[in-house]
Amino acid sequence: MASTLKVTISEELNLEGTSYSATKTKTFTTITSVYKTIVNVSTSGGEVLAIAAAAGNIGTLDQDLIEYIRITNLDTTNFVELGFEDTSGNNAFFIKLDAGRSYIVPISNLTSEHPTFFCTDAAHATGTHVDIDSITADANTAACNLEIMVAMNG
Repeated sequence: MASTLKVTISEELNLEGTSYSATKTKTFTTITSVYKTIVNVSTSGGEVLAIAAAAGNIGTLDQDLIEYIRITNLDTTNFVELGFEDTSGNNAFFIKLDAGRSYIVPISNLTSEHPTFFCTDAAHATGTHVDIDSITADANTAACNLEIMVAMNG
């Protein structure tokens, strides 16, 4: 039986008497399983989440089932660099996740689409989105804990 995941982002800001507050909610009604863990990330980095076309290995998630991914840096001081890569080794993008911050991986509204990304620069260019097959993390100065939450429809 499917359950509902409701994700709410709330912003409260009043600047010089003007409110810029907003609340946005996204509801996922097809959630049947969850993967949630805390991973210790070293300064030498490594894979923290493996995603594949079919989850045949322990610790590998099936990309066809993923509806939602959130990664939170639980450290109070150090940042972590997150890498989103495909299996070709030619396509990747990276973000800096500061201490105490979260990153929600954008995933299509269609339950039949995989988590993907699109990148282009002088060295790497792809004309279409490519699947996220691996998420890596590299801690800045000292080891950090990341909380990873993945909601799936199967």
